[in-house]
Amino acid sequence: MRLRQFGPVLLVVLVVLAGCSGSGGQPYQTPLNSTQVEQSHTQALEESGSFTYRLTTNTSFGDEQASSSLSGGTTVKVDTESDALAVNTTTALGNLSVYQFGNGTAFLRLTMGDRTQYARGDDGRYNASQFTHLGLGNLTESVNFTHNGTATVEGDTVHEYVAHENQTLSALAGTNTTMGGSDANVTSTLRVYVRSDGLVKKYRYHVAYEGVGTMDVTGRYTDLGSTDVSPPPWLDDARANTTAS
Repeated sequence: MRLRQFGPVLLVVLVVLAGCSGSGGQPYQTPLNSTQVEQSHTQALEESGSFTYRLTTNTSFGDEQASSSLSGGTTVKVDTESDALAVNTTTALGNLSVYQFGNGTAFLRLTMGDRTQYARGDDGRYNASQFTHLGLGNLTESVNFTHNGTATVEGDTVHEYVAHENQTLSALAGTNTTMGGSDANVTSTLRVYVRSDGLVKKYRYHVAYEGVGTMDVTGRYTDLGSTDVSPPPWLDDARANTTAS
């Protein structure tokens, strides 16, 4: 008799527990809500204490007969508790490193070939919060994302959301300008890889300009809670060769 009375209650409890254990399920239904995506992503980063953000870009011009490419990368290490951060940007021209304390004091090191220059600023050129925001804005509502199953990114199971868009160059620029007497086509694909807790582990943006070239932008968020944002070895040299400005 007692088991019969508690049977429905036990069933409800099992259903609730099953829902809780399904944390690896699809985090969002489509169409995506940019506000929800941004908030969950930012919360996951802020609660981690520290993280590393890596951005890589690659641009190719021309065709098989005559082509060229440009590439670059930026790595940002952020301490969300102290607001200290370290930024390192690599381009074909050189390397720029910035270390900024939580109070806004920043030291810069620019290396070009065998030359190194230092600078100091107390204006807080960076803000740790700017790297916790994904920055998709209203893009998630302006294009049609679909859920494309799961994948593995750096050991984490993530859900892939993908959007495709075809435009003309004039529509993209908001003008009637044409190139070579015809309006070139622009195709783009955006892939967003989301962990079950809402963290966007990776995003990739690919754009192909007809007759011009391609551009690829990839962003990654890694090392949550284990990123070391200690002052870099070159900081003493920067202090010795700069004054407050």
